[in-house]
Amino acid sequence: MKEKNIQLKQLSTKRRIRMTCIIGGKCVDGVVLISDSKITYDDHPPDYMAKLDRDYHPIITGGAGQTDLYDIFKTNVVPVMQSGSVIPEDFPNQQIQNMRSNIQTSGIVHIYAPGSAGGYNYGAIQNRFSTLIRKINKSTQASDRNGQLELLTATQLADIHEAKLTVTTTVGNSDVYKYRAIGDGEQYSYVFLKPFYDNASTIDMYSVIRLSYFIIRFLDTFELSTGIGGPPQFWGIPNQGNLFTHNDKLEWVKQFENETALMLKNFRRNGIDALLTPET
Repeated sequence: MKEKNIQLKQLSTKRRIRMTCIIGGKCVDGVVLISDSKITYDDHPPDYMAKLDRDYHPIITGGAGQTDLYDIFKTNVVPVMQSGSVIPEDFPNQQIQNMRSNIQTSGIVHIYAPGSAGGYNYGAIQNRFSTLIRKINKSTQASDRNGQLELLTATQLADIHEAKLTVTTTVGNSDVYKYRAIGDGEQYSYVFLKPFYDNASTIDMYSVIRLSYFIIRFLDTFELSTGIGGPPQFWGIPNQGNLFTHNDKLEWVKQFENETALMLKNFRRNGIDALLTPET
């Protein structure tokens, strides 16, 4: 396996700015992460790319903040997860050090094995995530860009048959028991998510993905944030069984696109009256 250079790369002259919408939801059958796919620049046309990552199995992450800061996280998270790693004071100008000579620096890594002797536990992983986020947010790179990085993390805890959702900021980690959005679309998302989660005990992954898909398309269509857009993407992390993405659920995507197009058309045409349905 070809090793990836873990040194900080030169930042692109195309400055990428904080405009994204990533939604996480805790459900009766697992956890979901949904995001838009638009990357906005100060001085360059937008790009469209994945914003949810699985570089370390079975953990999915999505970051909101200056994209350069999330790039630093992704470049360094595999080395920092391994025992013996040390984050220097002048990080990321100085690379992460490790007292062991034989370490993996790229590729999907099985970071922990629940119940195995000497294996990582999820709490230890989250503590390392928190340390890395805090170091990034206190770096000169974050200060120069007047930005902060937030992280949503989802994982499957196989030993207890439960999926877990966590948010990480400079102040630390917090478990999410209902929903959490990060990025430029955070407050807009809560308009839809808060009433939806009044019946949180019965909400499944399909329903949260369906609603979040609509939210992202709504924000894009009505340009509530010019930095949010592109095809929504999602990961499903069930309490038990295989993880899945939008690429595994193309029939869902087709359904969501058709439903969302109709709902947005009705809302544009009828305004608030589109919310009225005849009583039965």
